Amino acid sequence: MLFNLPPCDTWACINSFSSWISLILTIVVSGASLIISILAFRYTRKKDAYSAKISVETGILMPPGVGVIEYLSVTITNDGFRSLQLNSFAWNYKELFGKPMQLITNLAKSLPSQLSSKLPIELKEGHQATFYAERDIFVSEDYFLKSQNTIQAWYRIRTLKITAKFSTYNHTEPVPGSIKKMIWQQYKNARAS
Repeated sequence: MLFNLPPCDTWACINSFSSWISLILTIVVSGASLIISILAFRYTRKKDAYSAKISVETGILMPPGVGVIEYLSVTITNDGFRSLQLNSFAWNYKELFGKPMQLITNLAKSLPSQLSSKLPIELKEGHQATFYAERDIFVSEDYFLKSQNTIQAWYRIRTLKITAKFSTYNHTEPVPGSIKKMIWQQYKNARAS
């Protein structure tokens, strides 16, 4: 009975498939519009989020009449779409078997700090603020590396992070390993002398 169907050679026969084709196209188009709306929502949510990047580097200044000055620079960049107001930055570390601590360095006493950005500063999309300090600023701080306990000093350097404090949120990143090695070497040299 199934195989005795008349051949399909009229428009009525061809139009019988139109409802099936419209069903399949409706599912495809509604699925595509759902995917596009989800992607658009994710994009706008990402665009509205605050985002920053922190880099710590070393360098050399050669101002006339002063000589060579080795410096440590902290660059905070707004890599999001919304503008941010940077209020301050601080170094965070942990005590061995203790609570997290914060070290706020005094940048005003060094010559490179005169080149630093002034706080508070508004960072628009892609703008950055740079802060300079003497390269041995951690050795010169009274409390951070003056410990006689080598393990305690090593742990402080190992857990060292930097936090940028914005008016809307705080952004923390670990200090690069090369900078930690430099601070550890400075500590060992200060202990030897």
